[in-house]
Amino acid sequence: MLSQKSMSIPSFQIFNMEANNSPLFPKLRILSWRTGWEFIPFISSFLSPSLSSVTIYFVDDNFNVLRVPALYNLASECRHLEEIHLFGLTLDRGVDDAMSDLLLKSANTIRVLKLYPGIQGRATYVAMQLPNLRELGTEFTALPSTLPPFIFPALQSLNLWIRERTPWAQLLPCLRGPSLEKIAVYCADKTLDAVPSALGRSLSGAHLRRTLTSLEFVGQEILWDLNHETLLPFFAFRNLTRLSLLGHCPGRGCNFSLTDRDITGLSFAMPNLTFLGLGSHPCNMGTVRVTFASLVILSMNCRSLEQLRLHFDATSIVKQTLAKTRDTLPRSGEATLFTSTSRCRLNTLHVGNIPFPDVPHSRWIIATALLNIFPHLINIKHGGGSIWKDVLDCITICRMIPTVIPGP
Repeated sequence: MLSQKSMSIPSFQIFNMEANNSPLFPKLRILSWRTGWEFIPFISSFLSPSLSSVTIYFVDDNFNVLRVPALYNLASECRHLEEIHLFGLTLDRGVDDAMSDLLLKSANTIRVLKLYPGIQGRATYVAMQLPNLRELGTEFTALPSTLPPFIFPALQSLNLWIRERTPWAQLLPCLRGPSLEKIAVYCADKTLDAVPSALGRSLSGAHLRRTLTSLEFVGQEILWDLNHETLLPFFAFRNLTRLSLLGHCPGRGCNFSLTDRDITGLSFAMPNLTFLGLGSHPCNMGTVRVTFASLVILSMNCRSLEQLRLHFDATSIVKQTLAKTRDTLPRSGEATLFTSTSRCRLNTLHVGNIPFPDVPHSRWIIATALLNIFPHLINIKHGGGSIWKDVLDCITICRMIPTVIPGP
């Protein structure tokens, strides 16, 4: 790997002289370039028809004029690109024209396209018609006034960045690709609190209910409430194997408002889940209404579930057990809870800083209850210094005692 720290400008000038007659590395297939503006003119020395993957970071905003010739050089020297990763693009007419030329000249070979911070104008229209594009990551700053009749015909994975005034809500319903399986949406704009609800509604009208297997939303900086209305539109995607709705709980509150009824409905709607993440990393507010009943229902209905991130109430199981009541586990699940066919293969549980009473035996009560629900559990991801570490130690000990847990 070459970098501006390991080589000086005179060294690059020598390379440039050597590349005047023929490509410097005629068999080079992968090029990754991350340097300051003064090194951008030397990119052309490393370009050749053999390149199939190019990654370039334009790290200086003050030299926009250098981006355009670099993109045109890519278009003229590399006609068989399969992967294009460009970061630090500027949104202006010159870059738009150069990107359009680059996409057109490699139109039949491009399979992966990642452009940040975004794509605009004519380049958007060209990208929408790439016949073999499988993976796309970008932000659409504007949509063409007239869309192609069938956009992204071969797209399998879409990573979408959104901000205020991004026309994502108009784009998603237009997606009708028969191969689109994965969608990830990233939002860091604090003004977009309503995005999760709108996202579910937009996707419901995008004709992706049968094809979509992975859906992720990341909204770390926005304070959106994960409740019944937010979650309900996602129930339409019955073939999901991965659902992650990552939000943000502020320091003095919890934005997780789901109930056992919501989790039960989700478990019936998405029985093929292998990863389920709802809400932010669980916090220590202790106000959630999801109980251990939801864990039992998930284990019974989502047999392939391997990882779970969920806010739940861990205090009730301890209090009920210490009070010697019969309601430690939901009665409807007692008949099948301990059969080998009723439990999933979950191995990782994300608990964050979920609180429970720090009373004698509480760690053992939680550990044995979790193992009865998830007999394959081996990892608990918790906050630093959390008493959940003690629960994990108890689980490790319990797994060494065959009589504690029924056979898997």
